Amino acid sequence: MFLVLDLSEKDKQNLTFYNKKTKEKKNNIFSDLKNRKLLSSVENFLQKNKINKKDLEAVVVIFAKASFTSTRIACILANSFSYILDIKAVGIDYEDRNDMNKICEQVKLKKQGEYLSALYSGKPNIGK
Repeated sequence: MFLVLDLSEKDKQNLTFYNKKTKEKKNNIFSDLKNRKLLSSVENFLQKNKINKKDLEAVVVIFAKASFTSTRIACILANSFSYILDIKAVGIDYEDRNDMNKICEQVKLKKQGEYLSALYSGKPNIGK
Protein backbone atom coordinates (compact mmCIF):
# COMPACT_ATOMS: atom_id res chain seq x y z
CA MET A 1 0.00 0.00 0.00
CA PHE A 2 1.29 3.44 -0.95
CA LEU A 3 0.42 6.96 0.05
CA VAL A 4 1.12 9.41 -2.78
CA LEU A 5 1.66 13.11 -1.99
CA ASP A 6 1.21 15.50 -4.92
CA LEU A 7 1.66 19.17 -4.05
CA SER A 8 2.25 20.31 -7.63
CA GLU A 9 -0.62 22.82 -7.62
CA LYS A 10 -0.48 25.89 -5.41
CA ASP A 11 -2.55 25.51 -2.23
CA LYS A 12 -3.84 22.06 -3.23
CA GLN A 13 -2.91 18.77 -1.66
CA ASN A 14 -3.67 15.80 -3.87
CA LEU A 15 -3.44 12.67 -1.72
CA THR A 16 -3.82 9.20 -3.21
CA PHE A 17 -3.87 5.81 -1.55
CA TYR A 18 -3.02 2.84 -3.73
CA ASN A 19 -3.34 -0.82 -2.75
CA LYS A 20 -1.19 -2.77 -5.19
CA LYS A 21 -2.73 -6.13 -4.25
CA THR A 22 -6.34 -5.16 -4.93
CA LYS A 23 -5.55 -2.33 -7.39
CA GLU A 24 -7.81 -0.15 -5.24
CA LYS A 25 -7.14 3.56 -5.59
CA LYS A 26 -8.61 6.30 -3.39
CA ASN A 27 -8.01 9.96 -4.04
CA ASN A 28 -8.80 13.18 -2.22
CA ILE A 29 -7.91 16.74 -3.09
CA PHE A 30 -7.76 19.26 -0.27
CA SER A 31 -8.17 22.73 -1.79
CA ASP A 32 -7.28 26.12 -0.44
CA LEU A 33 -4.97 24.67 2.19
CA LYS A 34 -1.52 25.88 2.92
CA ASN A 35 1.00 23.07 2.73
CA ARG A 36 1.95 23.57 6.36
CA LYS A 37 -1.32 21.72 7.06
CA LEU A 38 -0.19 18.66 5.10
CA LEU A 39 0.22 16.44 8.16
CA SER A 40 -3.34 17.08 9.35
CA SER A 41 -4.64 16.53 5.79
CA VAL A 42 -2.84 13.18 5.62
CA GLU A 43 -4.22 12.17 9.01
CA ASN A 44 -7.76 13.11 7.97
CA PHE A 45 -7.37 11.27 4.67
CA LEU A 46 -6.14 8.08 6.35
CA GLN A 47 -8.89 8.17 8.98
CA LYS A 48 -11.63 8.90 6.43
CA ASN A 49 -10.55 5.93 4.31
CA LYS A 50 -9.90 3.65 7.32
CA ILE A 51 -6.25 3.21 6.39
CA ASN A 52 -3.86 2.14 9.13
CA LYS A 53 -0.46 3.83 8.85
CA LYS A 54 1.16 0.52 9.77
CA ASP A 55 -0.20 -1.01 6.55
CA LEU A 56 1.74 1.45 4.38
CA GLU A 57 4.67 0.12 2.40
CA ALA A 58 5.83 3.48 1.06
CA VAL A 59 5.13 7.19 0.91
CA VAL A 60 5.60 8.57 -2.59
CA VAL A 61 6.32 12.24 -3.34
CA ILE A 62 5.55 13.65 -6.78
CA PHE A 63 8.41 15.88 -7.95
CA ALA A 64 6.90 18.64 -10.07
CA LYS A 65 7.42 22.25 -10.95
CA ALA A 66 5.87 23.21 -7.65
CA SER A 67 7.37 25.52 -5.12
CA PHE A 68 10.55 24.28 -3.51
CA THR A 69 8.97 24.72 -0.09
CA SER A 70 6.03 22.45 -1.03
CA THR A 71 8.41 19.78 -2.29
CA ARG A 72 10.54 20.11 0.84
CA ILE A 73 7.49 19.77 3.12
CA ALA A 74 6.33 16.64 1.27
CA CYS A 75 9.85 15.15 1.48
CA ILE A 76 10.06 15.84 5.22
CA LEU A 77 6.72 14.14 5.78
CA ALA A 78 7.68 11.15 3.61
CA ASN A 79 11.05 10.82 5.36
CA SER A 80 9.39 11.05 8.77
CA PHE A 81 6.92 8.29 7.90
CA SER A 82 9.81 6.28 6.44
CA TYR A 83 11.85 6.54 9.63
CA ILE A 84 9.03 6.02 12.12
CA LEU A 85 7.21 3.21 10.27
CA ASP A 86 10.32 1.65 8.69
CA ILE A 87 8.87 2.03 5.18
CA LYS A 88 10.24 3.47 1.94
CA ALA A 89 10.20 7.13 0.88
CA VAL A 90 10.13 7.39 -2.91
CA GLY A 91 10.26 10.29 -5.36
CA ILE A 92 8.46 10.12 -8.71
CA ASP A 93 8.55 12.50 -11.67
CA TYR A 94 5.39 14.48 -12.32
CA GLU A 95 4.92 12.81 -15.71
CA ASP A 96 4.68 9.39 -14.01
CA ARG A 97 2.23 10.42 -11.26
CA ASN A 98 -0.73 8.46 -12.69
CA ASP A 99 1.25 5.38 -13.75
CA MET A 100 0.83 2.99 -10.81
CA ASN A 101 2.99 0.36 -12.54
CA LYS A 102 5.85 2.86 -12.71
CA ILE A 103 5.30 3.85 -9.08
CA CYS A 104 5.29 0.17 -8.01
CA GLU A 105 8.51 -0.37 -9.96
CA GLN A 106 10.21 2.62 -8.29
CA VAL A 107 9.10 1.49 -4.83
CA LYS A 108 10.51 -1.97 -5.53
CA LEU A 109 13.86 -0.49 -6.65
CA LYS A 110 14.18 1.89 -3.70
CA LYS A 111 16.40 0.70 -0.86
CA GLN A 112 15.06 0.74 2.68
CA GLY A 113 16.54 3.59 4.70
CA GLU A 114 17.27 5.88 1.72
CA TYR A 115 15.70 9.26 2.26
CA LEU A 116 14.41 11.88 -0.15
CA SER A 117 15.90 15.29 -0.79
CA ALA A 118 13.87 18.13 -2.22
CA LEU A 119 15.15 19.26 -5.60
CA TYR A 120 14.57 22.50 -7.45
CA SER A 121 12.39 21.63 -10.40
CA GLY A 122 12.30 25.11 -11.86
CA LYS A 123 14.11 28.41 -11.66
CA PRO A 124 14.71 29.54 -8.08
CA ASN A 125 12.28 32.24 -6.99
CA ILE A 126 14.33 33.64 -4.14
CA GLY A 127 13.45 37.16 -3.10
CA LYS A 128 10.61 37.62 -5.59
